[in-house]
Amino acid sequence: MTDVYLTYHESSKEIADKITARLKKDGIGAVSSDPDKIKDCKVFIILLNQAASYSKEILDEISTACVRYHGGEDIAIMPFQVSDETVSPEAMSYIGKIRWTEAYDGDMDFHIDRLAKNISSMLGTKVETKLQNEEVESKGENLYTASDTEKSKKTPVLGIVIGCVIIIALIAAGLIYANKSKNKPDAVQEILGISTQDIAARYGITLDGNEAWEENGVTMIGKKVNGTIEGNGIKLYPNGSTYIGAFKNGIAEGYGIFTFADSGSVYYGEWADNYRNGKGKFVKKDGETWEGTWINDYEDGDFTITYADGTVEKYIFKDGNGELVE
Repeated sequence: MTDVYLTYHESSKEIADKITARLKKDGIGAVSSDPDKIKDCKVFIILLNQAASYSKEILDEISTACVRYHGGEDIAIMPFQVSDETVSPEAMSYIGKIRWTEAYDGDMDFHIDRLAKNISSMLGTKVETKLQNEEVESKGENLYTASDTEKSKKTPVLGIVIGCVIIIALIAAGLIYANKSKNKPDAVQEILGISTQDIAARYGITLDGNEAWEENGVTMIGKKVNGTIEGNGIKLYPNGSTYIGAFKNGIAEGYGIFTFADSGSVYYGEWADNYRNGKGKFVKKDGETWEGTWINDYEDGDFTITYADGTVEKYIFKDGNGELVE
């Protein structure tokens, strides 16, 4: 089983090499130029620029990955945009509605590092622990590999001192926690840096609760009923994306606002069964706006697209595929 498949145009080879090296640090294998590996890879990365979007070979590889994705197979498709160029209509037909990382803006090493961390999280790699162990090994102090003879050289007095320090630290931590519990701050304020009142003012959504907890690596803020969130609340994803809106039995249901961390785009509208379902508005970072109806996260029916320069076009969509009508 292949961890990561990386497809790219030759013009992006330097970036591809950096990504491969960064993933290797986390123990993640990445391959390219071997289309057979797409059939069993867990993550499919596209280094997206104009040249890649017009390459027949790359489009064929994207098509293979998308067939798996839409067939319900366990594969994540991650477009990683490395230049602010126009993307071909063919590429957009495959990946236009998939969340992109706009990596051309700012520090590329930062974007690569964030990409690697997201992939590590998806694959369940214990990156932080692994890096900590590597750091200890580099200092020659890895207690897990030290011989019994070396361990026996540790003085028992040092062990007693360390034990006392730990006990004192635990007592101090307990006192601090107890003191905080008396004046527990607004969970939203503590986590997001804004209050529940600010949420209501900014988004027009009043939260139904103020408890914070974690579900499957995702932070939930709101009212906890039968172990999950109910009513108006907030869902914070590990990659920084945020959903603020209505929940039913822990699932997005009703009106909600989703902010995509990677692209900076925002969807305002109706949800059902954790998908965009119903009327809504999708606003991109540059101000481009899509208004229409979504069914199970796909655009469906009449859409009005207003571009950043003010140009307006009318489309009819079916299963996410659009046709210009005006």
